[in-house]
Amino acid sequence: MLSLSGLVGGCGGGEHADLRIELAPTPEPGSTDGDRECEPGSDAALPAEVDCVTVTACRREGASCLPVEVLRPSDSRDARTTELRFPREGTGGDLAFDLALEEGADHEIELRAYADGVPYARGRAEGVRAGQDTIRVRLEPYGVWSCAPPRDDGSAPVARALHAAVAVPNGDVLLVGGVTGESVQALSVEGGALLQRTIEVYDASEARFVQIDVTDHDGSEGFGAVFHRALFLDTLADGRYRVRVIGGFTARDQPGARFDAIQGLTNYSSPMLPGARAEHRDSVDLLYDPRTRAIEVQLVDPGVVRRAGMNGVSEPDASGLVVVALGLLDGGGTALRPSPMISGQWYSLARQVSPVTAMPMLAPRFGHTASRLSDASVLVWGGDVTQATVEDVAANAGEVLGSGARAIASTPDLPPPTAFHTATAIRGGVLIAGGMEIAPVAGMSGGVSTTASTRPLTVISADGDGMLRGVPVSYDATAWPTPSIHAATALPGGSVIVSGGALRTMPAGAPSPSHLWATDAVLLVSRDEADAYVAQTLARMIGARWGHAITPLSGGRVLVTGGFVRDGGTLRAISSGETFIVEPAPPPISSCEGQTSGDAGTQDGGVAGDASIAPDGAISDDASVPSDDAAITPADDAGA
Repeated sequence: MLSLSGLVGGCGGGEHADLRIELAPTPEPGSTDGDRECEPGSDAALPAEVDCVTVTACRREGASCLPVEVLRPSDSRDARTTELRFPREGTGGDLAFDLALEEGADHEIELRAYADGVPYARGRAEGVRAGQDTIRVRLEPYGVWSCAPPRDDGSAPVARALHAAVAVPNGDVLLVGGVTGESVQALSVEGGALLQRTIEVYDASEARFVQIDVTDHDGSEGFGAVFHRALFLDTLADGRYRVRVIGGFTARDQPGARFDAIQGLTNYSSPMLPGARAEHRDSVDLLYDPRTRAIEVQLVDPGVVRRAGMNGVSEPDASGLVVVALGLLDGGGTALRPSPMISGQWYSLARQVSPVTAMPMLAPRFGHTASRLSDASVLVWGGDVTQATVEDVAANAGEVLGSGARAIASTPDLPPPTAFHTATAIRGGVLIAGGMEIAPVAGMSGGVSTTASTRPLTVISADGDGMLRGVPVSYDATAWPTPSIHAATALPGGSVIVSGGALRTMPAGAPSPSHLWATDAVLLVSRDEADAYVAQTLARMIGARWGHAITPLSGGRVLVTGGFVRDGGTLRAISSGETFIVEPAPPPISSCEGQTSGDAGTQDGGVAGDASIAPDGAISDDASVPSDDAAITPADDAGA
């Protein structure tokens, strides 16, 4: 760990805060248990080549962040600038700077480390306010995946897979539901997984995971859900964020019972099905207060919202309507499996629940997706495992939901019908990535085949007449094996990042795959200046995983959480997370000449000498923000 402590002088005078800087560990990928390389206690140090650190700050105003002037404590006010540079020189130097913070406003402080002028790492403290005691900046190197930070008590986040991760407007990320287990049977009637009932929040301002105690709407402790969908809806008048959790399964009356959530060798060859103990859970709203770290669970009217599992859920449109394409996993007890006798349904769900428009789908589906083509239409793709012939499977590859439902056949330019793929909004359309192809139900392997998608990266878009066309994405097949049960998310600017996933292997003569292997491959799909879609292979994740989640963070970064990895003959839920800076690094700098000290004139607080970086790479800091109490205890941290 890289530790930084010191004073930042503020505009009030005599007040300061403790600034602590960490360097995120970046273990080499490729290990079979690479995720364990990120357990708390992992160490990191600046390489000797790092010879410069820059400091900038800004004040947040809506979507903009306005530059704030910074200066060294020994400089006169005339030396104020919007960027300070601190070269490596001497020993025992301090990073010392003053900045004026506006009372009641949120600020950001950004540090960048350079090696021979080339950007090496970046860290940012968000939501900084006058009066804070401690500010934490976590430096993450460019071009490689970094270990995500620990919990606020220094321990690892809880292990989970098949969960939901939802970002809210202040940058926090809620981790909801999923299953957990150290030795989960990959293919058995009794899966051996437990519901993960703990909700955690990735606190963006503190760069820490925080556990939140939650009571479900029925009074039960914790919040159990799997095969659910969750999305941010809106901000309430009292400042709380509303996150809607739609559908899924739970085991309400047996909180300690094993939950066979990844049942294999089914008659539909699905690698994931809930088992006999599963029951449908009600859709609810999680009302999250970022100030108090509290969550209230409110039931969404069960008379309006039909309970179902493995739904496809679209993004809200401009008016807040969410389209839910119900999964065909219905019934109760041992009936929780795909059934051709169950008809599909979809509905538009408003923020306030009612009114709801419910209409029949053309085919019952599971392992499908729902994505917005426009405010007036939603694309549902894949998951129809009820067809008897190859021709019928292709004819029911997807459907467009709007004023009604319109079937979409798989044509040569469109993807094949798949299950357990991802569908993500990209500039100009919807990116369908990965998945396993659907097969006719006749035969032992009917439903979900063992064949990975033969067109694994295709953008589907609609023309002016509403007709769909598929645009292939150029990619390196040797660097990105086609996965399923992977994670993808849209990024600001219209690109999509696709991470990890499960690879299926098929032993000779077996009707179903024996194992689900995890991959660590990552792609960035974007539209270039020639309007062609291209996929760039990014650095591999530290640990391979599937059944995980990926969520955008501020500053062009992403957060990966949870997932499964194969451990011997069983599956293990992952606790560690990873972060990656997707945004391109800034241009190199030609020099790191520090400012000349002024007359040591007017200081706003902090007392410190001019700054430098010690030769051993350990940075100590004096930086300042108005604070009533500068006596700060050491931060709980990984590697401390």
